[in-house]
Amino acid sequence: MILFLIKKYREAFGVLLIAITLVSCSVREKGYTITGQINGDEEVLQNSRIYMRLANARNVIYDSAELKNGKFIFKGQLTTPEKYLLSVKGLPHSIPILLENDRYTVEAESKALGNASIKGGESQQMHNSFMQKNKDIAKKYDLDRLMQYLSNEDTDYQKNPKVAEAIEKANSEMRRVIDSLIALNPLSFYSLLNLYETVQVREYEEAKGRTDEFERSNLYNQSRYLKRVKEIIAKRESLLPGKIAPDLQLLNSKGDTLQLGEILSRKERSLIIFWASWNIEALRFIEMCKEIESLKLNDKAQIITIAVNDNEENWHKVIKERPIKRADFIEASVNTAIEKFNINVIPKLYLVDASGTILLSDIPLSSALSNIDAYFK
Repeated sequence: MILFLIKKYREAFGVLLIAITLVSCSVREKGYTITGQINGDEEVLQNSRIYMRLANARNVIYDSAELKNGKFIFKGQLTTPEKYLLSVKGLPHSIPILLENDRYTVEAESKALGNASIKGGESQQMHNSFMQKNKDIAKKYDLDRLMQYLSNEDTDYQKNPKVAEAIEKANSEMRRVIDSLIALNPLSFYSLLNLYETVQVREYEEAKGRTDEFERSNLYNQSRYLKRVKEIIAKRESLLPGKIAPDLQLLNSKGDTLQLGEILSRKERSLIIFWASWNIEALRFIEMCKEIESLKLNDKAQIITIAVNDNEENWHKVIKERPIKRADFIEASVNTAIEKFNINVIPKLYLVDASGTILLSDIPLSSALSNIDAYFK
């Protein structure tokens, strides 16, 4: 009798699982539904519209819905997951949502749309989990106070060991949280967004490997995020050691026009430092290059600094007012170097030989000064 009851229980439980699966598949086949409530006393909430805009795209409106007494409903179907922003004219900020073909409920306060509570969607829940743990980490290391401290342009946190240590520990914990979430579902839309946001700074081989996995899965063939990731991987590949550095047209402080290739040919090895006069961290690094100069580089080596995305007048002013000895050139056409050398952060460093062959790319600033003598051997 007991065995018979267990068997019947298993059969019933199996039917229940099948039913749940069918309902889930049915919802995803039909598309998505977003049911929302915005609380507040603003008149715009009574009778207007709420707009769904593409994230990371300027004013591209995908859909809109009636907003009545703060309530709204979006319905549709996606061919590929997407990140959207829900916004209301007259209200500050917007509601970010990682949208997949699923059911969502949204509740937000009119004065803090960015802090909306969103339920539904696997990737959205992964994001929610990270944001909660992110808050816990921020509180643990008192990051709000540290960020205020760092906002002062005269602050050099690298010279404050306790601050630098706290920031590094907080960043490490946040990275571990993200990595653990991605490990649960490495092919989720959340994982793709993470790759999209970090593809420039991750180790090339790791970024390339993850990109290949997404491509093989065929889950995101139409995703603009995967397309952009593949473009960046291709650009990074063209700048790996052994590749030929792109040429640039440069101006010196006298206004003379020179080609980067011509300058590189003067020495056996050149350390190229891309920087900008408006960037505090870059300015500090350029000033530290005086320490490099003290090494008395031999006739076989040189340092070349190139200002990018910069204003020529401000560049002249800064190199005149600051004790910068290494401020040789500025790009002749703004943003040309950024595109050709895939510059996503500054300062950015490359070691190149006289023929233009890249020897080292994306050299970490943390090791640049300490290893500079080895680069020129």
